[in-house]
Amino acid sequence: MRTDAEIVLDADGRETALIYPRDRVAPQPVKRLVDQPPLASPPQAFAAVPAPTMVKVVSPSSARSHVAPVVALDSLAEQLRDAEAARKEGIALHALLQHLGRVERALWPAVVPKALAALWPEAPDQHARIAAKAISILTRPELAPIFAANGRAEVPFSVTAQRDGTPIRLAGRIDRLVIDDSRLLVIDYKSDMSVPGSPEDVPGSYLTQLGLYALVADQLFPGHTVEAAILWTGLESLMILPSDHLRAATEGFTLQ
Repeated sequence: MRTDAEIVLDADGRETALIYPRDRVAPQPVKRLVDQPPLASPPQAFAAVPAPTMVKVVSPSSARSHVAPVVALDSLAEQLRDAEAARKEGIALHALLQHLGRVERALWPAVVPKALAALWPEAPDQHARIAAKAISILTRPELAPIFAANGRAEVPFSVTAQRDGTPIRLAGRIDRLVIDDSRLLVIDYKSDMSVPGSPEDVPGSYLTQLGLYALVADQLFPGHTVEAAILWTGLESLMILPSDHLRAATEGFTLQ
């Protein structure tokens, strides 16, 4: 490479470096910004981005609390007992009702204690009562249709809606949904210690909750007749709610 390189000598004539190649492009001088030619047009100006619109997320169980505040707990039973214990008991019972139907019945005595030990380890003295309640509900002949293979448990949803003209995001979870060729039934579990004697005595917050579930189900499964019901776990009975009650309770709500 020496023949094609530039030889660098010091003041005494001694070779100090070889720079390859000898013929190379000289670097361009750096220009100051003030020497740069002006831009052909001024920089583009953009309008300020508007602040995002915040849409309130509303749960069907408290959908009317902005008008008449309600206790955040789901049932009278939870108001009378320790709230955290009631919440954990509800989770345990719901989980058994959700999953035991897919387990062979002969295995329930072995499966249920292990499930409750994982679901509610703080209250082993309550396990036998919760297990008996879940098994009694699941084995009642009159309730068998709602736990059949055409049912779905813990169905989540999140839909765009309006409440009295104000945009909201309606989000929740349906405890049980049963569907056949023409009929769809949405079910919510309630553990009130005092159960209404008739649909006319059901609290308005419950009617609004089930009515909104019915509206959502109607969008999910168009062409089906939608009904809503409460499974009162204390009495182990199913109460179908009249459609006109549900419509009145959800007046002002529209889904998009």
